[in-house]
Amino acid sequence: MIGLINGQVQYLMAPTACVMTTSGVGYDIELPLPSFCQLRLNEQASIWTHFHVREDAQLLYGFIDRKERDVFRQLIKINGVGAKMALAMLSAMSAA
Repeated sequence: MIGLINGQVQYLMAPTACVMTTSGVGYDIELPLPSFCQLRLNEQASIWTHFHVREDAQLLYGFIDRKERDVFRQLIKINGVGAKMALAMLSAMSAA
């Protein structure tokens, strides 16, 4: 599993995704809005990640701090709450 990615922010897309490079590898990472807003183009960043496998996709969700990732993981355990909904919930509130 990919738990943490360190690298330079290569580009920022629509508010829930960015691409980082580590050792020359680029990763598309979907982030909640509070984490996304802390990233700066061409600056170094450390992103805690959750690798999510669905029938039709493999997605990487990222978070600036581990606590936010832990809350995300608790949310997706709730029946009826998927990864996209959990990400939206974290975008609307603080994980603290």
